[in-house]
Amino acid sequence: MVLYTPLALEQVLGPPSEGAAEMLVEVDQRPCVVRVGSDGRRRLERLLSTDPRDFLDPRWQPGQVVE
Repeated sequence: MVLYTPLALEQVLGPPSEGAAEMLVEVDQRPCVVRVGSDGRRRLERLLSTDPRDFLDPRWQPGQVVE
């Protein structure tokens, strides 16, 4: 998605969330972006896969807890 605007990125998307760190990790040999919550659990934010079948698998839905 391309957003053409004269506004600053923070004005469009809001301030970055504090307290939750995003990390790039590999889960079952698939690169994923996970966010560590305040409870210490890692939740899937984004799957970075080139295999279209991975996106149909419910294990890789955003919000799922990963190990």
